[in-house]
Amino acid sequence: MLYFTLNNYEKSEKLFTGYGGSVEYIEGDWTEYVPQIYQLYANVAERHGEWLYDLNFFKDIAKRSDYKLLLAWFDQEIIGMTVLQEEPPTLHSICCGFDYLHSSKSYTYSRLNYAFIEEGIKLKKFKNIDAGMTADQSKQNIGYESVPVCLDIYCKNKVIRWILCGLSYVLEASITPSGKLKFSWK
Repeated sequence: MLYFTLNNYEKSEKLFTGYGGSVEYIEGDWTEYVPQIYQLYANVAERHGEWLYDLNFFKDIAKRSDYKLLLAWFDQEIIGMTVLQEEPPTLHSICCGFDYLHSSKSYTYSRLNYAFIEEGIKLKKFKNIDAGMTADQSKQNIGYESVPVCLDIYCKNKVIRWILCGLSYVLEASITPSGKLKFSWK
């Protein structure tokens, strides 16, 4: 498996740089990129029909020190992005976004996944790399392994929180292989 993974890494790196792409890791305030980041995210959300975040989410996290950004560039334009959250001992991949015109030709998805792993290793403060909910074949090809997770839900509204608390005794939640949240009776 290690050889297969290394082979995929070298292939995606070669194709991405051969296309003219580069990757940048942004640690500070990345507010200036929010409009482009949101549009790239919207491209993915629209394609998959699932919107988890709105523009205000990106505006808020861009200023926080625990949220970082990986950008894929081509011809001075952002063609892909991954939002990362540092929560030691885990580095989380929160969401991604792409300009599908360039990203599919340049293997941007694979290159950003490898850059995510590289940053986790370089920072030397993480034991875990959380690649997000989806467990598609391309992530498995580069060595990601699905693991069970626990989901916590909190609501400021006391009535809704009371209802959720009551439901937690009779319902259980799981995440399907396609990354969808599924509820069932216990």
